[in-house]
Amino acid sequence: MNTNVKDKIISIQRERDECFNKWNDSWSEDNQDFMDKESDAKLDELSSEIRDLLVKNFDDLEVDFMMETLTKTGAACCLLYDDAGHWAITGDGFCTVVYDEPVDWSGQFIIKKEKWFDTIREALNNYITKD
Repeated sequence: MNTNVKDKIISIQRERDECFNKWNDSWSEDNQDFMDKESDAKLDELSSEIRDLLVKNFDDLEVDFMMETLTKTGAACCLLYDDAGHWAITGDGFCTVVYDEPVDWSGQFIIKKEKWFDTIREALNNYITKD
């Protein structure tokens, strides 16, 4: 595994986290908007850079690292198993309100048959490159 790529992704993620905090702190109650438009655009740019590195280095990175990295960029990766040996990863669905800590919740997902795969890695590849 190429630790240089992983380290680069982690570094970009740290930069994105700092940018997100700066953007988040720019909220204006008076304007009901975030005032730091430069950081807002930079967030998207850094997220795209991370996603591109994940795609280009997909075969060399661990699935859990990639999924956790995607969630840190705002993706809502939901890993599903159908009890028949197939896996899907989606970001679409319906669920109860998000809480800061784990709670009982229910969710509903609609997965088209072509989105089910024999391995988690195949499902993640589809999620990263097609969705």
